[in-house]
Amino acid sequence: MQFIVGSLFTTAKRYTPKWWVIQIAGYLPIIVLGAWLIFQSLSITTLDQGDYSRAIAPFVNGPADGAEYRHWEKPTMEWQFGKPFALTQIDNSATLYFTLNAYAQQWVRATFSLPLLGITSKIITLVLLTILARRIATQCVWGLLGTNLIAIALAIAYFMAHNVYLFNSLYQEHLFWIGLPILLAGLLDTARWRSMVWILIGATLCGAAKTQFFYIPLLILILQALWSWWQGKTQNKTLIIGLLLAQVICTIPLLSNPYRALNFYHATYYGSYILASPQTQKQLNLAPQTERCIGSDRWGIVLAGKEGNEAGPAIDSCFDMVHLTTLDVLRPYVLEPSLIWKMWRFSKPALWTAKPFHNLPTHPYIITPQGLNAQGEPYPFPKDQVLLGYSSWREQHLTQRVQSISIVALLLAAVLAYWRLLGNLPMVIVLLTGVLWSQIAIALMGEGFRDLGKHYAAAQLSFDLLVALLGISVLALVSTFWRKKIAFHF
Repeated sequence: MQFIVGSLFTTAKRYTPKWWVIQIAGYLPIIVLGAWLIFQSLSITTLDQGDYSRAIAPFVNGPADGAEYRHWEKPTMEWQFGKPFALTQIDNSATLYFTLNAYAQQWVRATFSLPLLGITSKIITLVLLTILARRIATQCVWGLLGTNLIAIALAIAYFMAHNVYLFNSLYQEHLFWIGLPILLAGLLDTARWRSMVWILIGATLCGAAKTQFFYIPLLILILQALWSWWQGKTQNKTLIIGLLLAQVICTIPLLSNPYRALNFYHATYYGSYILASPQTQKQLNLAPQTERCIGSDRWGIVLAGKEGNEAGPAIDSCFDMVHLTTLDVLRPYVLEPSLIWKMWRFSKPALWTAKPFHNLPTHPYIITPQGLNAQGEPYPFPKDQVLLGYSSWREQHLTQRVQSISIVALLLAAVLAYWRLLGNLPMVIVLLTGVLWSQIAIALMGEGFRDLGKHYAAAQLSFDLLVALLGISVLALVSTFWRKKIAFHF
């Protein structure tokens, strides 16, 4: 009898599915949705508006067919591999990631494929979002179904057209998109050492992707220290030291930025000087011959329209006439602290948008792989392009409510923190709000009103994730009180 029972037990065990098969099956909803989102996003890409060169020089030489690189007309999908790779030119984490992907592609392809890079990044990000969703579900005391629903919400936020187009590009923001869920998952991890590793990797990847994000490790350090103080926990000295080292790493590219003079010019003459009060302009002591330059970019194109989104006249370029320093960039804000708010209010109606464009609405970032037609107009998308539909819905219902939604987010985070609810989720809400508004400020102070469609990109992504987390947190609060109500009745 024991033999028969033992045999049955052994047989049953032998045919029990492996644990990882069961795990994967449990995430079938997000797997199916993720595959569909990747398929839908294949038709969404963008043109190189002159910035790819910062990231691709170490590993590609130009279009695979040897034709002229006409990046202003049509996206280049296939590239020639550089031989050998110029590894000494890698100076940021985004270029490092692109180069590693190029090494991997060399094993199976004769040319570097931009679509393949995009698909790889999307798969990696969907896996990371699922891990992040699982950690959010743990804080909300939700099970597998809740994890899938959270992952779906996060994936839809990521795959709206105004976010996902950057995965089909070689812009440095590409890696920030991957590093952010790593960072957030680390902040929500309850395992001390694993959490620390995830935070440090995520903060370094984000902060070193582009000089615009250099301060991310310091922001995390301050937030983490304040959160530990609020929770009455001992400060994690190892994490603090690690974030300080990460901040040093992320600051080095900023100190050797070859585009500093260009950024400084746009930050002032195409930015703060335009809206500075007459009193502030007088205190700036600008040379008479450069006063005419206020409002013009490096090429002499003048900012036009009440919302800064119209084609203006051209003047002789003033770029070589001025020599600016970091103090010149900061001085207007010292003299007139409200200036940054005036700049935001000016840029918000047209330049804060889920339909991003390069300086003018006639030059959209979100285009098809066919690029532009003979008249310089983008080829149209199919009318049922669902990811564009997501962005259009967001533009209509949420985009211009960024201020009120941010206030609600901070109030909700304060309530959750005060009542010690949902674990570290309040800290993540505060972080996303901080990244959102710091990126708005950095974009305006760093390069004025030029190309805000892309310079606002990280702020836009943070806003979409913030909205998703707000909805999740409200549902978690309702379910928590519902469970307590049922427990009380029993």
